[in-house]
Amino acid sequence: VMKGKEDLSRLKEAGTERIGVAIDAAIPRLFEKYRGREVKGPHNWDKYWQTMEDAVDIFGPYMVGTHLIVGLGETEKEMVEAIAKAYELKVLTHLFSFFPEAGSPMQNHPQAPLGQYRRIQLARYLINDKNFDPQLIHYNAEGRITDFGIDIEDTIKEGMAFMTSGCPNEDGMVACNRPFANERASQRLRNYPFKPNEEDINLIRSQIWAGQ
Repeated sequence: VMKGKEDLSRLKEAGTERIGVAIDAAIPRLFEKYRGREVKGPHNWDKYWQTMEDAVDIFGPYMVGTHLIVGLGETEKEMVEAIAKAYELKVLTHLFSFFPEAGSPMQNHPQAPLGQYRRIQLARYLINDKNFDPQLIHYNAEGRITDFGIDIEDTIKEGMAFMTSGCPNEDGMVACNRPFANERASQRLRNYPFKPNEEDINLIRSQIWAGQ
C-alpha cells in the first residue's frame, strides 16, 4: 500500500521508471460501489487521484499511467471526463473493457456494447496522443458520444487507437500486448495486441457507431 510521496520516492530511487495507478472506475459513486466502502474495501477515491499527482511530481509528466475499465455503469461522457482529468494531470490512461468473470460477484453485470468501447478508445487516443480538445465531443441526453467534432477517419485508418494501451518499448511502441483481459478468446478483439490491418480496420469502422 502506497503511503505517500516518500514511498514513491523510494521506488524512483530503486530504479523504477514508470508507475501505474489502477483507479478502474471513472466516477466516485462507482469507485465506492466496487472498490470502496460498499464492498468493505480500503480504497479511497481522493487518495488515488492525489497519488497520481504525487507520482507525476516524482516520475515526471506522462511517466504515470492509470487503468480505467469501461462498462461499470458510467456514461461515455463521464469516462471521457475522467480520461481528460487524468491527462490534465499529465497522466496517461490505459483502457480495459469490463468482462463478467464466471463465479465473481459481477458475473451477471453486462459487458459494455462494442460500439461504446470503440468510441471511448478513440476518445482516449485523441486526448492522450493527438492533443485533442475533449470539449469538441458532442453527446446525447444519455451521455453517449454522437460526434467527435472533427474528422476521425485518418485516426481510424491509423489503427493505433484500438490497440492495447500500456507502457512503451524502446521504440516508443506499445509493449503491453495482452488482449484477453476484455473478452473470451472466441470473441472479437476489443484491444488488439497488434496493429490492425485493413480488414480489421473495416470491421472496426463498422463497430464504432453500433448501438447508436
